[in-house]
Amino acid sequence: MGGTFSRPTLAVALAAALMTARSSFAVAKGALPVGLVGESSPLLVILAVLAGLVATSLLLAGARFPKLTVGTFLLATTFAVCLSILGHTSYLAAILASLVTFAVLFALYLAVPRVVLALSSWWLLPALYGTYLLSTGSFSLNRTLALGLAIASALVAALLPRIGTLLLATGMGIVLAAAVWPGTMPFAAVVALALLGIVIQGADLRLSRREGPPTTRRWSERRATLGSELVRGLLTAIAVTIGLLLMLAALAPDVGAADPVHAARLATLRSSSVLNRPGFLFSKNDSFYVLGRPLPLALVGPAPGLRDRALVVLTGRSPTRAIHELRTVKTPAELAAMRRAAAITSKAMEAVGDAVRPGINESEIARVVEATFRQEGATGFAFHSIVGSGANACLPHYESNDAVMKNGFVVVDIGCTVDGYASDMTRTFPVNRSYSDSQLELIRLVQKAKQTAADGLVAGASYRKLGRAARAVFQREGLARYYLHSLGHHVGIDVHDPYADTIKPGMVITIEPGLYIQRGSPAEERFWDLGVRIEDTYLVTQSGAEALTVYPEIPYLGPDTPHDQAGGEAASEAHAVGVAEQGR
Repeated sequence: MGGTFSRPTLAVALAAALMTARSSFAVAKGALPVGLVGESSPLLVILAVLAGLVATSLLLAGARFPKLTVGTFLLATTFAVCLSILGHTSYLAAILASLVTFAVLFALYLAVPRVVLALSSWWLLPALYGTYLLSTGSFSLNRTLALGLAIASALVAALLPRIGTLLLATGMGIVLAAAVWPGTMPFAAVVALALLGIVIQGADLRLSRREGPPTTRRWSERRATLGSELVRGLLTAIAVTIGLLLMLAALAPDVGAADPVHAARLATLRSSSVLNRPGFLFSKNDSFYVLGRPLPLALVGPAPGLRDRALVVLTGRSPTRAIHELRTVKTPAELAAMRRAAAITSKAMEAVGDAVRPGINESEIARVVEATFRQEGATGFAFHSIVGSGANACLPHYESNDAVMKNGFVVVDIGCTVDGYASDMTRTFPVNRSYSDSQLELIRLVQKAKQTAADGLVAGASYRKLGRAARAVFQREGLARYYLHSLGHHVGIDVHDPYADTIKPGMVITIEPGLYIQRGSPAEERFWDLGVRIEDTYLVTQSGAEALTVYPEIPYLGPDTPHDQAGGEAASEAHAVGVAEQGR
């Protein structure tokens, strides 16, 4: 399954300076870096400082200035949406569209503030809930609860606008703080910042005699000042937007390729429509693909230097979409690195199979993986290893790796990088090294779903349809509700590489169905606390697909396995499955 999320946005740029410092310290101690560590630059430091200052201001006094707080939120969201829709065509079009949209929404806020404040605040409590789930490694989203939290957030903002503004300022401050946090912000830190913002701003509101939100004034008073306030807000938005873009244009790194391979790629992109106009790369992975350097922010275009910097705001466009399309199909050089990474990961999984036993800590398995990666020549981790045993196996992104293995299953999800290219593989082991009937039934069902999808992994197929085919296997058994994620993802520079639905030769894709049945669920009690996932990385070829990661899908059922190891009537069937796998 790999890491949680890829964030190829301005947040990566804001966090890069602190992340680089921390990662450099880890490398100095002998630890392998996770993925690609972004290079730093003075611009990234400036952006991090600015983001930190804005976050601090929002957390300490955002509620005191409601128009500024809501205006900031509206400008940020409209610009992000317009950039994602129009940025690949024209930055100027995206800027103009975002300013027009902002003007309309800000005018609505001045006229009917409770409505706009409610629409701006619905995400606050659901985001906190989602952050909690991710911190536990769980994907078990309660949709009813999430919807209720969204409605509650909107109602509080509409009925109690001062409190709603306070919560919106706090939420925005936490988002910015998370962007500059060194790594992933722990849930405890999120809660601490939320409490800090609520307490300080609440006390500030009680002491402040400043004018409150527009909702505290009569309509006649709001109407009299609406025009002037709208003009001030729009002028501020224009100044902030243009100022930020000009700063990026002036200070964004504009560098050449790091090696002849990337120099040739960059020249090809410049001669094509991809880079025939200047644009920004807001992703260290995209920069690595184009330049061979993991820059979290870079300026690229047809004419390096002053000309591109001067024209990027007026004539530039984002090359991200076109680059992502190119990244989905791997070159022979990329595939060579990925084959090596997959082979090392397979070797590490073999070492895991030898090490699993009751009484050892999950962290010991993680250390076995790390040691194998080093010994075999990996250059980095694709993501933090996941080793979840017992009830922890039911948490798809469990990362604590700090429980003693006693019984049930242990899900081991690992991947390394070679020269910046990732691998990904998951296996599920019985902690006792033998299967109960229930364990074997569940793992064979997941294997069947995986094979169903893998059989359809051919050029021209739809990735979504393959996912539906795998889900149908679980639906027939009444267990689809415990399949908590998608079928898989593309792999490359990022373990979750850019997505494309139509399968093409040269794509590298994972297939990783899973079932996660927690204690107390409606499923049969014999399945409680059993989590299963089987994942391999595949290369799509002209004639089908090739598995790059190799290890028995159902461990410990090879031809030398004693017939009683699976337990009960399932033993002979299990032995047959193991023989079939060994013959693959």
